[in-house]
Amino acid sequence: MDEAIRLEGIGKSYGGKTVLKDLALRVMRGQVVGVLGVNGAGKTTLSRIVAGLLKPDSGAGWVAGQELSKRSRALIGITLPDAGWDNLHTGRELVELNCRLFGFTKPEARERAKAILAAVGLAATADRRVRTYSLGTKRRLDFALAIAHDPAILVLDEPTNSMDLRGRDLIWNDILRRRAEGKAILLFSQDMAEVERCADTVAFLVDGKLGAYKTPAEIRHLSGAYRIRVRLTERDRLAQALGVVKDRCQAVSQDGVQSSITEDHLEFTSDAGIQTMMLVGVEVVNALTKADYQILSVTTAPPTLEEAVAQRI
Repeated sequence: MDEAIRLEGIGKSYGGKTVLKDLALRVMRGQVVGVLGVNGAGKTTLSRIVAGLLKPDSGAGWVAGQELSKRSRALIGITLPDAGWDNLHTGRELVELNCRLFGFTKPEARERAKAILAAVGLAATADRRVRTYSLGTKRRLDFALAIAHDPAILVLDEPTNSMDLRGRDLIWNDILRRRAEGKAILLFSQDMAEVERCADTVAFLVDGKLGAYKTPAEIRHLSGAYRIRVRLTERDRLAQALGVVKDRCQAVSQDGVQSSITEDHLEFTSDAGIQTMMLVGVEVVNALTKADYQILSVTTAPPTLEEAVAQRI
């Protein structure tokens, strides 16, 4: 894969407060890189720098081999959480105008706008003035404007914020399609479902720097918080069953196992790792079997991405 975005030593401060410090970033063509961080970590600042909307105090960057300060506007499409919309025009008019600004002829812009508006679920509202749009509909329009000129690079800052489930699914499918076409996508998000669905790798923005890149699966497994769920035929005996196995679990894991009753099953959670939790599972099954409990199912699950991320930022 070819390199699409590269930043080195990027720094940015506001009023003496350092937001980004010696930051490095690399995104390849055909790749979606997710950036996670708490509110105020500098995600929007970083997205604006990559898009050429904000000048860094230090460092250097390249987009498709061009310096940030000199790059062609046609290379990048961007969505921002605080985008300002022209409320007096219709969605169709704005997308057609954006296409014309990037060199499409009037007939080309008309056809392209029609296809893009349909792709993001705005066909039915395309001829309404933007001031009548809900916030979620405006976010769909924001994405439509970002992709209007078919840029090689997308910088997406909270692209599906305030959208309904159908809207999110349409945008996520479009992101994945563009990745398959070889586009480079930098995705800033707080939506763990979005990150899990779209991102190839994820980096955490902490103390002004990006940490090591990991896949969503690697992040989940690194947290270590595995679960074992045991369902019994005798739901009214869950409390007694928990008493039977609790001490056995603690004997297996020196790191401690949290035992609880959740809905219709017993649940065991520990940071000890998958191998230890497998041993815990064996002890639980053996103890319950000896005590004449009927087991319906035993399932194991790594932590959710949201739980894993909460441990790292």
